[in-house]
Amino acid sequence: MQKQSEKDEWLTLASAARLAGRSYAWARDRAAVGVFERRDGCGRRVFVSAQSVRAAIARDRRVKTQQASESRRRRHLRLVVDNTK
Repeated sequence: MQKQSEKDEWLTLASAARLAGRSYAWARDRAAVGVFERRDGCGRRVFVSAQSVRAAIARDRRVKTQQASESRRRRHLRLVVDNTK
């Protein structure tokens, strides 16, 4: 079970991007489409839950790992041209 302080931890979009090692646009886009649990702050400031950011990072890692393993299994096609005729 998670501590109450971790559950209620809110990050700005810039902090979320820094935590993920990604760009601000990455965080803004995911907040806009509902990937992150979102809370509007004062003015234009947007906060996202740290828990939802960590979950998105874990999902991205799983997908990247899966794609890497699939690309290793793919057979490459080779074009062979016979110019003897």
